[in-house]
Amino acid sequence: MTADYVLGSSDLEHRRLMLQARILRPSTERFLRQGGLRPGMSVLDLGSGMGA
Repeated sequence: MTADYVLGSSDLEHRRLMLQARILRPSTERFLRQGGLRPGMSVLDLGSGMGA
């Protein structure tokens, strides 16, 4: 059984998610670097929306 994404999957929602990702990028990068991740490393991305 799969649940539908509550906010939908329209083009407008995709654009909203991409804008959100751009806004949060500095915080996200800082969080990942503090966790020990460095350029060239690989991670498993689970449940992160569009993968931004």
